[in-house]
Amino acid sequence: MNGKETLIVIQKISSNFGAKEFTAKAHSYKTEEEMRKIELKHILKRNFGEEKVAEKAVPEAKKENKTEDKKEEAKDAKGKAPEEKKEA
Repeated sequence: MNGKETLIVIQKISSNFGAKEFTAKAHSYKTEEEMRKIELKHILKRNFGEEKVAEKAVPEAKKENKTEDKKEEAKDAKGKAPEEKKEA
């Protein structure tokens, strides 16, 4: 398989009892962004460790901050916090 080591994710390695052969299932990606969108966090963590998964968390944190900023802007514009729907 050709490709960068950082863009190949091992999904599963299996063997039959007593056999000296293994079967592996791997996914190869063109870009790191594509890999992060598709692969599950625990698979990336298993393949690359905590650091690789932690790098992914940074953009998600930025998204949360943008949402909070929008709420604050709405509060400033109206002079009070936007009303939340209450369930009866």
